[in-house]
Amino acid sequence: MRAIIYRKLDESGDYTFGRRNAFVSESEAVMQAVITRLLHFKGEWWENLADGTPFFQDVAGQFFPFPENPSQVDLIFSERILGTQGVSEITTFDSRIDTQTRTYSASITITTIYEEEFQINIIGVGATLSVTLQGGE
Repeated sequence: MRAIIYRKLDESGDYTFGRRNAFVSESEAVMQAVITRLLHFKGEWWENLADGTPFFQDVAGQFFPFPENPSQVDLIFSERILGTQGVSEITTFDSRIDTQTRTYSASITITTIYEEEFQINIIGVGATLSVTLQGGE
């Protein structure tokens, strides 16, 4: 199996350049790639406007008449996660929608090809998407 290598992000979420240890590998790279893919919005990259998470198109500010079944939004995020190189599976996916505040939240556990588990927490409120990860080493 070939190791996955990814350019390290700084505290602001920007790529690091010209620094020592500017790369991460294996599960840490997968973790960072998941964050990057989820926060890469559809229409944002000039070279492929169709790529990205359709957050503004299909999630932000939407009215969901059936908050007990957020499956259409779950599918958006699960496809982005499973499409990330190095993710082998989603083991748990717990989500909810608060129709009063139009807030979507999800707690998702993934397993990498390196057999490490990470928990992803997603919160979408209005036009803001927050993604955090826990787990690994």
